[in-house]
Amino acid sequence: MSTKTTPEDGRGLLLGVYRHPFHVHVPHLEIDLERPFAHAAKKPPGAPVVQGLDDELKEAAKRLLQQIPVPSRYRPISAVRPFDPDLRKYASRLYEAVRELQRLLDGGRLKTSEQKRLRPLLTELQDLDRGVARALHHQMQLLIVEAGDEEAICTLIEGEQQWPKSSTSWLTWEKMYGSDPPKLLEAYRDGRVVSEQELEGARHELLALYHERFEDELVQRSRGDFRTRLLNNLALFLVFLLTAFLAAAWFAVDDPPSVAAGLVIPLAGALGAAVAGTIKARDTLTREAGVKSFSQALITQMLLGATAAVALYALLRAFPVTVSGIKFDFNTLAEKAALGFIAGFSEPVLLKTVERVTNLIVQEPEADKSSDSGQTSAGGN
Repeated sequence: MSTKTTPEDGRGLLLGVYRHPFHVHVPHLEIDLERPFAHAAKKPPGAPVVQGLDDELKEAAKRLLQQIPVPSRYRPISAVRPFDPDLRKYASRLYEAVRELQRLLDGGRLKTSEQKRLRPLLTELQDLDRGVARALHHQMQLLIVEAGDEEAICTLIEGEQQWPKSSTSWLTWEKMYGSDPPKLLEAYRDGRVVSEQELEGARHELLALYHERFEDELVQRSRGDFRTRLLNNLALFLVFLLTAFLAAAWFAVDDPPSVAAGLVIPLAGALGAAVAGTIKARDTLTREAGVKSFSQALITQMLLGATAAVALYALLRAFPVTVSGIKFDFNTLAEKAALGFIAGFSEPVLLKTVERVTNLIVQEPEADKSSDSGQTSAGGN
């Protein structure tokens, strides 16, 4: 990473919106951390700057740039830290928040109490993980809202307007306050003066939104963690039960399948589940929450495909299926592999087969009962 002063007079980043000088090209990063901001915050009669805080903000920005992970194709071979898209997202947002707080500090917007709240947050930026980064970003967001001028507040609201509730699973401005933009945003767009009362009301709305969104996000992530743990436990149970079933079937039946068949059927089922998952990931998974949920269940999905293949093979061996006058006995290895792949690829195939076999089992006793009752009545006459 190289530090370089650039001649451009840009507007950098504030939580995803460009407002201060920040330009990057991969793998090298060029950035100006020392040049004064082109758009400094409007200076009220603010509190004095806590000694050393300005330098701490600049140092925190440098550390964050070093901690932002990059995709593996841009990383040196010696890099051992795995690429984490979630951590990259929050580390980038933290950098943007630190730069915005620097602007507000230079403009005298941060009160002494807010500066004291900021200082311990900066010390936590040493070695980030996704949970710490998420919490720190939330706290810095609140500080930006509390101390922000009309440019900061209106920019944040403008960004929130770009997230309709149908485009994300998180709590949005539209879901909480409706789709109509607030009046101060219209005034800001028209270049008119925004009153302090309107600005304070917008601060309250943003603070409430960020608090509720953070709690909603915690609940959803907690549910996801419980789901992941449950799926991991189920995967272990499936491995144990599938292995035990195959071993028991091998010794219990009079004519056990070959070792090749015992391996091909579950492997074909796992392959079918993997192919189905690949198609789903390519064509239908577009939201971050859906991708994470799917990735957490991927191993369990393949084990489920292997189990479905073995279960379907056992069902069809016990209850042969005839389609268009053709009886499928699945004697050849190719037929067994095809059956396993279909069972793993399409869950409805397994479910419909189980339903069909269940109906056959239920209907046969009823047919026997009706036949017995008919014979009894005929004998009575």
